[in-house]
Amino acid sequence: MVVNEYQIEHELIEAFLHSMAMDLEFSEYNHAGYEKYIYGSAEVVGLMCLRVFCEGDAKMYEQLREPARRLGAAFQKVNFLRDLKSDYYERGRTYFRR
Repeated sequence: MVVNEYQIEHELIEAFLHSMAMDLEFSEYNHAGYEKYIYGSAEVVGLMCLRVFCEGDAKMYEQLREPARRLGAAFQKVNFLRDLKSDYYERGRTYFRR
């Protein structure tokens, strides 16, 4: 209902689901994988929220699109730093190259 009402692009949802699946497949990310993961795990969340917050105002959405992506990416990077120890020792996962 929300997807249809606020015209949330299916590409955003697919990118999110792909990033969640990446955590099941990858334990170490190169730069391209890191960027793709951040886009799908956080930037698209910001864009989906922005669709709702803008309530159909296409001009406002376009004005706020890049700041919303950057904010989502910043939150994800903070999460990486917060979870660095548990990701590495408990999950065998690293998002940063050694």
